[in-house]
Formats: sequence, structure tokens, C-alpha cells
Amino acid sequence: MPSKETLPSAPSEPVRKPRYWIKTYGCQMNVHDSEIYAGLFTDMGYEEAGNADEADVVLVNTCSVRERAEDKLFSRLGELRQMKEALLAGSTGAGARKVLVGVTGCIAQQRGKEIMERAPGVDFVIGTRAIHNLPEVLAAVQEGAGPQVMIEDRVQFEAPGARRQDRVKAFVTIMEGCNNYCSFCIVPTTRGFEIYRSAEAIIDEIRGLSLRGYREVTLLGQNVNSWLDPESAMGFPDLLRAIDAALESEHQDGGVQRVRFLTSHPKDLSPNLIEVMGDCERVAKHLHLPVQSGSDR
Repeated sequence: MPSKETLPSAPSEPVRKPRYWIKTYGCQMNVHDSEIYAGLFTDMGYEEAGNADEADVVLVNTCSVRERAEDKLFSRLGELRQMKEALLAGSTGAGARKVLVGVTGCIAQQRGKEIMERAPGVDFVIGTRAIHNLPEVLAAVQEGAGPQVMIEDRVQFEAPGARRQDRVKAFVTIMEGCNNYCSFCIVPTTRGFEIYRSAEAIIDEIRGLSLRGYREVTLLGQNVNSWLDPESAMGFPDLLRAIDAALESEHQDGGVQRVRFLTSHPKDLSPNLIEVMGDCERVAKHLHLPVQSGSDR
């Protein structure tokens, strides 16, 4: 029998990757936390959406410093709930799509389950010290375990997969938390007490960023100049000297040329720190001091 001619198969539709969208409020620490979340999403096979309407997972990374921050958050969560319901219904039921909404950051750490009580459309809440738990939290929600709240007191500084927003400047976290209970500030409640990253790990990350072509790094912490090495008790001025020396020894063309830091507390601004800023070639001659309003004195 003559063989049947094989008809060419129709080209298959490309598989649509799941998408994420992150809205970030607040300080540079939150910006860098969002970069870490974006890296975790990428590792899970997600791609970034152009806006919330196109996303399968929407993350709202919150800040609680401003007085009206919570009001703005819950107003936004109300809008997202309406969007979720509209997308789930679809115009005719054919384009229905389920969207998950998560709340992270300082309000998440501070309020936890209260967020879900006020905003039933929220699927998960992740605190400031549980960032790297995103994959397991998301998996639990997707597998039908119901709304999840992860408020954990465990800091993981390393962020090798962070999707950095800038190709020239990079954030490097050197500490978390604050031990100063200033009357106007919520940071010790939302970020916890001070935990320090080792000098070796900090310098290794900066060297890696330098090799990748970054020109500037900003050292981050809620009270960055109170940093102490957890092993040697080296202070922040000596860390700056060590970073400057490490970058000088690389003799790279196009590596890190400027090192900045924020935020600084005035009580930890020592003469030694000022001297280091003057001596070290790569430490920027720039000082960020937070000034709070509300008291003329």
C-alpha cells in the first residue's frame, strides 16, 4: 500500500510563563527587598508583568513610617480585590484568571493576620525577616492550603539572585534592625533588633558586583554606622577602610569606584568615621542624616 503523506503539524502555542508585579513603598531597604523578591520570582520561572492587571501574583511591599501609610495600603488592597474578582469572572467566563495578592514589608511584619481580617482579598503576608520563604508560602497557597502568614525572626543577608533595578548602582545590606527606641520611629518593631552581617561576606559581595561592572554600591542598614562585625567586633569605619583596600587591590578597569552608606544615626557619627571618609579614595564624600520633623527644639 502507498504510504500516507504526513501532514505538517501546526506550530504549538508558546507556553505562557506566570507573571509577577511588585509595588514598592518606602526606603531603599524596601527597594532592595523588592529586588530580592523579583529574583526569587525569576528563580521560580516567573517573568515580570507590565502592570498589576497582567500579573498572576501581585506583591505590595509596604512601609509604615508615614502616618497614612496603612490607610493608603488598605485602599490599594481594596482596588486589587476588585481587580481579582473581575479577572476571575472574565468578561464572558472564557478569559477567567486567578490572581494572588501578597503583602510584605514593614506593615506586614507589624500587623500580620490583621491585614487579612481587614482585607479578605489578600492571599499571603510575609514579614521583613522572612523574605526567602516566598517560594514555600506561594506553593502552599497554590496547593489549596488557604491564606498564609509568615512572620519569622530569621535574617538571610545573601541575595545572589536579586534582580537589581540599576546596572550601575547596587545596594548591599550590611545589617538589619535598630536598637534605638526613638519616640517617633517604628523600625525596632517592624525590623527588629540589630543583626550584623560579617565583614567577609560584605566584601565578597562588593567584589562580585565590581567584577560584574557595577560602579557604585550603597551600604544599607536602619542604623548603618552602628555596624559591628559579629566575629571580630570590627566597627563601621574599619569596614569602610577594608572595603576601600579590597577594591584598590583588585586593580580593575571599570569596577566599583564609589561606596556610599545610609542611614546614619548622629550619635554614631564618630571622628574616626569622618577621618575614614576623608582618607579612603572610594568612599564618597557624602553623608546622609535623617532629620525628623515635629519639634522645633
